Amino acid sequence: MSDRLAKYVELADELAAAADRFAEMAATVVGAAGRTLRFRERLIIGLAFKTLSAFKALIEDARASRAEAMHHLKTMAEAWIYARAARDDATDRTAELILADALDDKVKLLQESGLDDVGLPEVARYRDALRRDGRRMPTIRTIADRAKVGQWYSRVYRLACEPAHLGDLVEFMPPAVGELRPSGLTATYRAIVSLHHGVHVMLAMLDTVNDNELGLQLPTQNFRARLEVLRTGRSVGPREESP
Repeated sequence: MSDRLAKYVELADELAAAADRFAEMAATVVGAAGRTLRFRERLIIGLAFKTLSAFKALIEDARASRAEAMHHLKTMAEAWIYARAARDDATDRTAELILADALDDKVKLLQESGLDDVGLPEVARYRDALRRDGRRMPTIRTIADRAKVGQWYSRVYRLACEPAHLGDLVEFMPPAVGELRPSGLTATYRAIVSLHHGVHVMLAMLDTVNDNELGLQLPTQNFRARLEVLRTGRSVGPREESP
């Protein structure tokens, strides 16, 4: 593992551990407060947990210099863009439509796999109740633009989509002569890029779920400063939210 990659992994490990502690504290505080969570809040929390799970998988792939780390970055970026859209709508409507669209995929999976009897009618009814007026969420690019985070779509989500499809196929092709092993031309580079953007997305998600009312705050300034040092090699002041 390169020295730079090792430093990114160290930072990411610390952030993941801090996020786990924050989740435990939040569960205790919310439980003690007897607070009833709105649908919108539940969806955002679910997206936050999904992001953290993907972040941990990203770290493990990056630790092994696997280019597949970018697959998890795609999941993280998508989840955060949806969380931002749900947060920006003071009602539950956007959150309901996000889950309805997600349930479309579950219905399709059950139908195409021949598992129609595994809860398909219930899932379909729940989806239809959430959609109720026939509305659907627009494309993720439109969502990002409306939420004023279009740069996350172009600089992170689109970036991560490339190896998630066949963009990195050349790196798995062996040379014309020699051993039948993939070249892995930029695996370490992809691991570093995935960690850099992954830490950014994780920090943005934590900022989204911080709750001032309940005093639930995970300070992110130190992590952002350390991330900037890794990127530039020099210490700087706090930066505005950006990928």
